[in-house]
Amino acid sequence: MVNGLPHTLWPAHCEEGTVGASFHKDLDVRDSDFVYNKGTSKDWEEYSAFGNSEMGKFTTFAEELRSRGISKLYICGLATDYCVCETAIDGADQGFSVVLLEDLTRGIAPDTTRRAKARMRSAGVEIQTVDQLLT
Repeated sequence: MVNGLPHTLWPAHCEEGTVGASFHKDLDVRDSDFVYNKGTSKDWEEYSAFGNSEMGKFTTFAEELRSRGISKLYICGLATDYCVCETAIDGADQGFSVVLLEDLTRGIAPDTTRRAKARMRSAGVEIQTVDQLLT
């Protein structure tokens, strides 16, 4: 329990300096690109890049985005039903236009992934594929 709420930390994953935290070799990441690392606390889970509102823990992600003039977010990654979902919903709650790139995202389980997509749609997140985005 943390702050009176049930709280479980996931096993270590995507740790800095490991293959799991590396960008795909075909992704063009430049020195000028903005890279924001989340989930850096060992004491509380941070599904969303914006923080953990249930615990009153927030990051500077929204401010960093706004300071760069970013108003639209394209979200992809792992896992649809946890980190991706919470980041997308929090982004919409923070006033950003949010698009989930469905074909660049995977969930842990089919049932929780379906529920996550429904939650995202209800929060105003647009769900598209890359092909839909490019046409």
